[in-house]
Amino acid sequence: MKPFFIALAVIAVIFVCIVVAGALMFRKKEAPPIPLTANLRGRIAIVVYSQSKVRNTAEVAEWIRKNTGGDMFSLEMETPYPEPYSETLKAASKDISERQTSRAC
Repeated sequence: MKPFFIALAVIAVIFVCIVVAGALMFRKKEAPPIPLTANLRGRIAIVVYSQSKVRNTAEVAEWIRKNTGGDMFSLEMETPYPEPYSETLKAASKDISERQTSRAC
């Protein structure tokens, strides 16, 4: 009776080994992470425009530039909008209506 249990234990161990080996062979292999700077250097442009004097937008853009290796460009208006927000809205509305009028001609 004892040899039967030993044989059964050996078969069980072999079965477990086969199952584990099969699971390891057929598991989904994840590709190693590819650093953006290695493949995309010179292909990423970070374009920044911010009306506000608060530098949050520029700081986020700088963080993106550092982490992607991209080139950063700032857009600036020839004539900046006025600082008070209500005046900015009026000036922007005027610009939009002037553009729409000039396109209609």
